[in-house]
Amino acid sequence: MAWLGASLLVAGFAVLCKLFGLVSGTRQVVIRARQSLLVLGDATLPDEAKEKALQAHALHLFRLFGLLVVGGAAALALPLAGLWGADRYGLFSWDEVLATTLSWPFLLISAVAMAAVFGLRPRRRPAAAAREGFENRYSTTEQWLHQIAFSTVPAQLGVADLEDRLHRKAMRRVVVGRPVFITALPRAGTTLLLECCAGLDEFASHTYRQMPFVLTPLLWERFSGVFRVKSGARERAHGDGMEVSVDSPEALEEVLWLAFWRQHYGPDRIRPWEPHEANPEFLEFFDAHIRKLALVTQPTRRREGAAVRYLSKNNANIARIPWLMTAFPNAQFVVPFREPLQHAASLRRQHGNFLKLHRTDEFARLYMAGIGHFDFGANLRPIDFANWLGSDAPAAQADGLAFWLRYWTAAYGRLLEVAEGPVGECVRLMDFDALCHAPGEALGDMAAFLEIRDLENFTAEARRIRAPKPHPVDTSDVAPAVLEEARTVHARLVDRAQAARGERKDALRTA
Repeated sequence: MAWLGASLLVAGFAVLCKLFGLVSGTRQVVIRARQSLLVLGDATLPDEAKEKALQAHALHLFRLFGLLVVGGAAALALPLAGLWGADRYGLFSWDEVLATTLSWPFLLISAVAMAAVFGLRPRRRPAAAAREGFENRYSTTEQWLHQIAFSTVPAQLGVADLEDRLHRKAMRRVVVGRPVFITALPRAGTTLLLECCAGLDEFASHTYRQMPFVLTPLLWERFSGVFRVKSGARERAHGDGMEVSVDSPEALEEVLWLAFWRQHYGPDRIRPWEPHEANPEFLEFFDAHIRKLALVTQPTRRREGAAVRYLSKNNANIARIPWLMTAFPNAQFVVPFREPLQHAASLRRQHGNFLKLHRTDEFARLYMAGIGHFDFGANLRPIDFANWLGSDAPAAQADGLAFWLRYWTAAYGRLLEVAEGPVGECVRLMDFDALCHAPGEALGDMAAFLEIRDLENFTAEARRIRAPKPHPVDTSDVAPAVLEEARTVHARLVDRAQAARGERKDALRTA
């Protein structure tokens, strides 16, 4: 009888929880708390909008907590009152039923039963996301962890300072070689070039293992190592056939720039960096961060006292090459470019793909914004080279090919100016179409420019390079002047790249 009474007591409590809306209320608390984290970690929202949204969430959470407290008390009191009445009439024993209810066998069985009834429902992928072939593979716990990381950047900077103090001696022993920055507009081949270099032991770069606490790589490496698992490669969200794993290099450097240069990130555009802009705190942090990456990713070379070169792939660095040259006078830059029509069409397609993804998966949008990827979709913030955007909102124009072709011309026109200027000898423009047709020769030229020691393994990457499939491009909505300007810039880029290769061949013949 005691087990029957205990079962009725728990069942009554569960039914009343359902009737009083406590189950849905608890879920709403979790949803609201998660939405608050989304707001805090959303790099696309201005501070005023964040404050307003957080106030609304706080008010709703206060109401929910009131409901849960009152409803929970009633859901518990009513079954206990029923048990008290049954005890008075001799149907059940109050003491025996409570003792059974609190026993570990009954608690275990009832917990499993309630979880099966209320909690264990399969999670479905959004229909639109399924159609796009994208699957959010992050568990709920992993998503919460990322949201916490994105919303606690100031605290992480303080932890990074503690990290510096704990590892100061080891960081000082790191020999830092010439840094290499691979940058261009997206879809130009930067990821492929990054992977060709990242496999060499002379380079240290960010990998997916630094997520989500990119700013504190040493402490996160030690903590996450307890839970580390091997992961197979899988296709990245771009749907371009490139596979990644947790050990793959990734473009995470923008997290640092977001933490120190918020004034450059407007609501709908990014303002380029000027060489004279000073931020000594960022420079100190960046130098320490490079040394930490060397400790995490190249411990053998660090112990042997060999130089480790920082390897960066960051599309937004096209907006700051002169600044980086001021900060790192010995830096080298590799800038791939493609035929403008094919490149612009690829950018437009990718923007459309990410718009669909961001509409169906809020975490995907938050993730991309959190790591500073404002290239596509709902996060779109183009770099406003020479005010090419004017007063027009980018989102209203980005569905047309003309917008992306104008962006291409503005970006590569500026890159040409840099390459032809005083720092040009440190900038190598790389014709990606030529690389795809003669990969061995192009990688040899890149190896010579970067002075890569492991030439054999680097040039062996040529076997994985394939020319992208060309797509027909409808230019009917593009003004002839826009087409002509893009073609002119492309011709100058090709000439510049060929001249650099010719200079190398002349140097080799002379040698």
